[in-house]
Amino acid sequence: MLVFGRRNLLLGGGALAALSVAGCNGSSGGASGLSPDDMALGNPDSGVTLIEYGSSMCSHCREFEETVFRQLKTNYIDTNKIHFIFREVLAPVDPQRVIPTIALAEYQVARCNNATPEQYFSRLGVLFEQQPAMFQAGSRQGIEAKLVEIGGGFRIPDVLAQSGARLVEVGTTNRTYARDFEAACGPETAVFVPRGVANSYQTLEHGTVYSYLVNEHWSRDSLAEYTYLNLADPTVAVPWPIPLAEATISAADAAHPQLADVRPMPPLRTVIVGA
Repeated sequence: MLVFGRRNLLLGGGALAALSVAGCNGSSGGASGLSPDDMALGNPDSGVTLIEYGSSMCSHCREFEETVFRQLKTNYIDTNKIHFIFREVLAPVDPQRVIPTIALAEYQVARCNNATPEQYFSRLGVLFEQQPAMFQAGSRQGIEAKLVEIGGGFRIPDVLAQSGARLVEVGTTNRTYARDFEAACGPETAVFVPRGVANSYQTLEHGTVYSYLVNEHWSRDSLAEYTYLNLADPTVAVPWPIPLAEATISAADAAHPQLADVRPMPPLRTVIVGA
């Protein structure tokens, strides 16, 4: 078994070469066998195993992902010419160990729901793409919110596959019109509203049934924790098809605060485990 360490890869002339160079954790090489925590792609019987020790929060690893790994995957992994193993490193290490903690949380997000190797590497690619935004989050709350956003996106394909639903993107430019939704929506259509996105509706025909599924059971005791916006808020200025003065509105909806007085929705609590 031929084992390549670390990086960098030189791809060309039909040959695959690897240089054993110190990376994020300052080490190189590694065992050729799979450990329980390894994620791997390709052909384990190819005779060539390439092991990457990388971190989702390492800028050099992100550059490797963008400039080398995609070509490597297309030319060598997907064609079963090599066996590729990724080993997670908690790096780079800062004095407060904030970055390793973020990396650990990202690995857990990538592995969520017993991810297959294919799902894991796809998610890892997204985490590398989002690395600059993670560094720019600026606070623990911002980091938690970004992790929730990324992780929620990972679950959408699984939910669609399990439900047999089909996802239709409405609008192809930065301007989306009511007619775009009219063309895409019908009696069989459901609308996915992510957490934190305000939503409301008007029924334009008699006999309309509005049904929905929510992520938590409704509770009267939790009403004080919800976030509301007045339907007539002049800042948002929703162009209601039926003027609100002519529409039937509940007393509770009519009493909701204006945008300037809205209490922001609190972020989800994120539990990060590990050393």
